[in-house]
Amino acid sequence: MDRYSLNDVAVVMYHLHIPLPDPMTNPSTLARAESLKVLVTPSYAIDGNIASGGGSREESVPYYTRLNSQIEERLVAPAEARILLDAFQANGKVNTKVTVDRISGNSSELRLQIALIEDELSYSGQNNLRFHPMTVRSLGGEGHLGFVIDPSKKTTVEHSFDLDKITEELKAHLDNIEKEREITFIQKKHEMDKRNLSVVAFVQDMESRNVLQSAFIKVRPDSDSNSVNGY
Repeated sequence: MDRYSLNDVAVVMYHLHIPLPDPMTNPSTLARAESLKVLVTPSYAIDGNIASGGGSREESVPYYTRLNSQIEERLVAPAEARILLDAFQANGKVNTKVTVDRISGNSSELRLQIALIEDELSYSGQNNLRFHPMTVRSLGGEGHLGFVIDPSKKTTVEHSFDLDKITEELKAHLDNIEKEREITFIQKKHEMDKRNLSVVAFVQDMESRNVLQSAFIKVRPDSDSNSVNGY
């Protein structure tokens, strides 16, 4: 994330209750993990191809080198779609508008994912990391699984994230985890900093798992629109 702009490499973090309950986990991250068949943490996906494993500090350089080579390979590949992303905040909602066109290839099952991101959260977990960047707070679409799009035509999707409703949903989820697992979170990270939000949109082939294109935008805490293109 230090090396690349988020407009080039859109990194998003899906927290899970693995191996222990995590207060940044939510129904959206659970649905996404189930869709990608994530079983352990840490896991990562480039183009939806799941790999797992962490390691000690001494292993960080070879780990970084391996990941970086995969990212570099994708950065020079031609985009397979265009995304026009607009997002603004007004009346307690983050309103998004995403247009997808110029789709290439023969993909038959495409989904547009729209993720509401909190840019950074502070929480000391079992891994001793205090700061957690690009944390997914909610995903758009039925069952948090995105929006089906037709690859043969230009598609526009408008979706609003109701921040109060999402906060209530996050708290209810954490309350249930406490009850089910008989634990008490030191902090419940259900409240969002409305000045610290972004949106990431990406188009994914659900058969091959390849990501055709992505776009990132910082959400302003007002009603001024803010748009970005991903080619």
